[in-house]
Amino acid sequence: MIKILLATYNSEKYIREQLDSLFAQTYQNWELVVRDDCSSDNTISIIKEYMAQYPEKISILDNEGISLRAYRNFYKLLSDVESEYYMYCDHDDVWLPFKIELSMARMKEVEKESVPVIVHTDMKVVDQDLSIQSESFWNYSRLLPEHVGFKELVLCNSVNGCTMLFNRKAREVSLPHVEHATMHDMLVAQSVAANGGIISPIYTPTVLYRQHNNNVVGAHERNKAFYIKKIKSLNQTIRNNYHDWFLSQHIRRYSFASYLWTKVRIIIWKIKKYK
Repeated sequence: MIKILLATYNSEKYIREQLDSLFAQTYQNWELVVRDDCSSDNTISIIKEYMAQYPEKISILDNEGISLRAYRNFYKLLSDVESEYYMYCDHDDVWLPFKIELSMARMKEVEKESVPVIVHTDMKVVDQDLSIQSESFWNYSRLLPEHVGFKELVLCNSVNGCTMLFNRKAREVSLPHVEHATMHDMLVAQSVAANGGIISPIYTPTVLYRQHNNNVVGAHERNKAFYIKKIKSLNQTIRNNYHDWFLSQHIRRYSFASYLWTKVRIIIWKIKKYK
């Protein structure tokens, strides 16, 4: 059984399309658990409509009137929900029909007993009306899904939450490190890598990754203008890098010099791959 963890907040504009895409999946051995972060719109009413249609498939986690924001909202779901397998679900995307089936097939291929495992996929970048902007999020953002060492993931995370399927052991090794990550996908990816786990990328896109004005993170095209902006804000870039290192070395200790050397290697790998 897979528990799909859906964090919502003022999601009424897009939530129906996401829910419809879940019920259109070719693999249906899942249950959806929703935690709403105190929405002020009709999000909960819409979810309850679907609950009335599919009472055995959807449940709502009581938010106790507390707003946690995106990261803590997902963490609360992860910490409170017990399952054999987990998937994160964003409220504004659309899953392609084969997403769960493809991910579960890979999980069964690579999973080993008592080993934390993540399977993750590429995405298609789309605008708010689902028109395709890029066939590959990994290429669009110049990511390196083949590089899944711990320090590499700290600096260049290609394991995106809305594409992940992970097992109970991955959850187990992640929960102690919630204070040392900035987003729910980084928490699981870095924790699994630090504990000798398996991270298996699928190069087939399985999600329409919707870009709109209210994205919490969103897709950023790594073009010349992007890097010029980084150079112009060099002091902030340095502070951000130090902050990322400081947090991550609590998950697995390593020197700042090692962090910087890994950063150089990643730049070289990106130049070779995307020249």
